[in-house]
Amino acid sequence: MLLILAVNPWHFMQSRWALDCNLFPHMFVCGLFFLVRSLDAGSASLGKRAEKSRKSLYFSMVFFALSMYCYGVAFYMVPFFLLTGCALLLFQKQVRWRDVFICLAVYFGISWPIYGTMLINFMKWETVRLPFVTMEFFEGSVRSADILFFSENWKEQLLLNAKSLLNVVFLQKEDLLWNSIKAFGPMYRGTLPFVLLGVCLTVKGAVKGKRGAGKMGCQLLAVFWACSLFTGLVINSININRINIIFYSHIIFLGVGIAFVVNFLRRTKKLKVLAYLLPAAFTLQSGLFFHQYFTVWSGEIERAFYGDFVDALEFARKYSSDETDAFEMGGKLQFCITPDVQYEGSWNVSEILTLFVFDVDSRYFQGAEGSRQEGALSYGEKFLYMNPPGGEYLPKAMYVFKSSDKDKFAGKDFYLTFFGDYCVAAPVTEQVSTP
Repeated sequence: MLLILAVNPWHFMQSRWALDCNLFPHMFVCGLFFLVRSLDAGSASLGKRAEKSRKSLYFSMVFFALSMYCYGVAFYMVPFFLLTGCALLLFQKQVRWRDVFICLAVYFGISWPIYGTMLINFMKWETVRLPFVTMEFFEGSVRSADILFFSENWKEQLLLNAKSLLNVVFLQKEDLLWNSIKAFGPMYRGTLPFVLLGVCLTVKGAVKGKRGAGKMGCQLLAVFWACSLFTGLVINSININRINIIFYSHIIFLGVGIAFVVNFLRRTKKLKVLAYLLPAAFTLQSGLFFHQYFTVWSGEIERAFYGDFVDALEFARKYSSDETDAFEMGGKLQFCITPDVQYEGSWNVSEILTLFVFDVDSRYFQGAEGSRQEGALSYGEKFLYMNPPGGEYLPKAMYVFKSSDKDKFAGKDFYLTFFGDYCVAAPVTEQVSTP
């Protein structure tokens, strides 16, 4: 199971960047781990639950509560899972009402600020500021349109959501470049039969298994999967990011299905040799995936996240720093940076990357008093987000622009240095030799 997780494409692709929705499934599965760990075969009503088990139960609520801060999707997943899980545990006398109330206290003791924020925005109340937390009112919400319950034609949207869920999770069709590699999908091609087999075995264990921690573990896993499916149906037109929560359960199902098939083949003399083909097939797929991940895809994702533009900015910063004395500009050197990185006019994207690469101080950016040397340019004067004008050029400025605009510098006193789709134009001075 751990080996399947370690070489799973989903695991690698989501660890590539720090996205909020990528944190949600890990926080949730930590809560699930401590919840399952707290189970035992004894009757809570008879007092046979160990103190250690109770602590694991209460501690699981910490992770479920923190899950609420990870991603908005958690509001359609975590409460339903906890309510259903609570009913199951009470019915099978795995917990007492006292345990339930303590769990509620821990869960809401940590998560109440995010619930309060949601209530404030739903009721359109004013922002609430407390000494230790602020619950903000946001005038506009760009995500409410992504929820089934706010759709104009919810029946039609439900069918579209079901189709998206089928395509993304089960058929593993192509998704965004940074979510999956086309040839492999989030969990390798050909894994669906084993996942479905794992689902069947888990449901069988949840229904017909011997009473105890094993049966309850299967039941909680089945509830986890059902709540994940529900989440996929209420979120409009999901992609891998939005349904990340389901993949841990599918990885477990995959491991269960493969283990069952391998054990079955090993017990059958005529088919025993086939038991070694499955590990070999996954090893081959893993090798091909890693080759693609570290070679072709690595270059594609670098371009998708504006790697050439970042390289150009880094060169401009280093070059200007090295040649400041030669330019005799001191703090008056300007940077004219293209605003068309993500799309035409996306100056905010250019600015965010510029702030990062140039390590711009926040006080300087805000124009705070004393944040710059006397006579030096302000942030707004130093960084100009504009394309090369094609006419008069600022003599004391470096230009970072798209390589397609290089002809605008023909005959001008600038050195051009190219970085793929982007170029840096540095002004020529008598003191500076050609780099």
